[in-house]
Amino acid sequence: MASIAGIASGAASSVAAGAASSVVAGPPPDEVSPQAPSRISAQAAPSICKYFMAPPSEPASNQAASITHRAPRRESLRFPPLAATIFGTTRRKVADSANPGRHRRCPTQAPSRGEKPNEAIACSRHRDAGTESVKTPLVNTPRLIRIFVEHRLASNLAMALMVLAGAWAISQLNVQLNPDQPPRFINVSIAWRGAAAEDVEKLVTTPVEQQLRTLGEIRTLRSYTGNGYTNVSARLEVDADVGQAVEKIRQRVANMQSLPANIEPPQVAVSEWNELVASVLITGPKTTEEIAPLARRFERELLASGADKVEISGLPAEEIAIQVNSRTLYELGLSLDQLAERISRASQDAPGGRIGRGQEAQQLRSLGQRRSADEFADLIVFNDVNGRSMRLGDIATVTKRPRVDQPYTMMNGLPAVSLDVLRDVETDSLTAAEHLRNWLSATEGKLTEGVSLQLFQEAWRYIADEITIILGNGLGGLMLVIVVLMVFLHGRVAFWVMVGIPVTFLAALLGFYYAGGTINLISIIGMVMALGIVVDDAIVVGEEALTQHQRGLSATDAAAAGASRMFAPVVASSITTLCAFAPIVVMAAAEGGGNIMEIPMVMLFM
Repeated sequence: MASIAGIASGAASSVAAGAASSVVAGPPPDEVSPQAPSRISAQAAPSICKYFMAPPSEPASNQAASITHRAPRRESLRFPPLAATIFGTTRRKVADSANPGRHRRCPTQAPSRGEKPNEAIACSRHRDAGTESVKTPLVNTPRLIRIFVEHRLASNLAMALMVLAGAWAISQLNVQLNPDQPPRFINVSIAWRGAAAEDVEKLVTTPVEQQLRTLGEIRTLRSYTGNGYTNVSARLEVDADVGQAVEKIRQRVANMQSLPANIEPPQVAVSEWNELVASVLITGPKTTEEIAPLARRFERELLASGADKVEISGLPAEEIAIQVNSRTLYELGLSLDQLAERISRASQDAPGGRIGRGQEAQQLRSLGQRRSADEFADLIVFNDVNGRSMRLGDIATVTKRPRVDQPYTMMNGLPAVSLDVLRDVETDSLTAAEHLRNWLSATEGKLTEGVSLQLFQEAWRYIADEITIILGNGLGGLMLVIVVLMVFLHGRVAFWVMVGIPVTFLAALLGFYYAGGTINLISIIGMVMALGIVVDDAIVVGEEALTQHQRGLSATDAAAAGASRMFAPVVASSITTLCAFAPIVVMAAAEGGGNIMEIPMVMLFM
């Protein structure tokens, strides 16, 4: 008869210690016949397992005791695997006494010819209330596993803390479209009004590149030259200090004597990484010049509402126009070139040296550049014989106007201006989008007739949609995993595998947050890849614990034994997985981080 080995085996020491006469072994209980009772000693009878025989009717020493045979009970699984019902599979039969660690049945008949006597056969002691397995000490169990197995409150508390810590980490992690990029580019912008692109390339771009190429902090140089301007972009080495590199580039460009005299002061700045949140399109029946004041007012309001940066596009570039009468120049004895030279000499920024030492050194610079029409109008350009000073506004008309032949933006045949709302590395995309929507709701009711605001290029929706898709697919995948586990595994094993998946992810997100990670498209892909590894490890450990329980260990000992036996294989598999991602880490480190660094970070904490 096939019986489920659900009761634990133990040593019945009272059989050998309390018997006055020797007890001999008989055939298995399946072969016992009620019509052929065995003859056994009355002193040994009380020590025989009560599960298979009734107590002797008389206490006499040499009187036969009738044995009542009861069929062994079949242990019922609380959550049997569904595959056992579908495919008709059953649990393994109880092993014989030659296989240690398995259940053995108590003898109920005298031994037949050729059989050896029973030598203190280990059997399970069955009580009226149920079964009791003889516990084995947790000798080879690692200390951490032993602590959590022996103290259930500690394990439950640890799981609750992981869930709470992971929930807190989710609220703190930035949600964005792409991973943050480190500042590794420095731009040098130089304007030369009225010069052709060929002249700018020959007299400005090439000399600047020759000066910067010898700096050790620069890896590559890239330039873009157009009519009247040039931009040289320097990419720094991974281990370069950005602040020191900016100072060295600024000094080298400022000390160049071969640049044309009439160029504007070079602008050196670090290329900041800002991610687009969304764009706001302003349309109206007026001209672009009339929409410009409204766009600048909206820019100030967006910055005050929480936006990190706002860029205006669609407005033509403006210039300062100085119109002077030729008769006035003749009376003052000045030519147009002399007046232009005086204006250029009086309106420029000049380096003033450095102050401090080492990394605390700062570059001094005098700010004499005029940037508005009123500042140019107050510029002193002439002193007469009486010592009286004359301002530029006294002899000329100074205005600020858009440049001619500039590109413009149209929307449905109407002039339009775009406001690009950007976020920095410390701001959450969804939070920035919420601030933008709140401002838009408050502003639309105050617009004048004919002016409208429209959102477009909503980049924050990409990550929001991706998160929704991932969560939906992840929930569906989790349900499929549960179905597969319930079909092929024990019910309780499937349940705890299901519980372990979210707990593991929440605990990993805590470490991911402190490592500087963010929720973005790349890290979400890494989490999906790690899902399979988490499920595999949980199945392996759970199945091993169930196997140990089926061999006769108690639930506590089986859990400890399963975790101990699978500890080394699980750790080894995790290490091999990390080794597989090692080339990605090396490539990302060589590039100073980058997008692909998010995947090995996720795999490390999962």
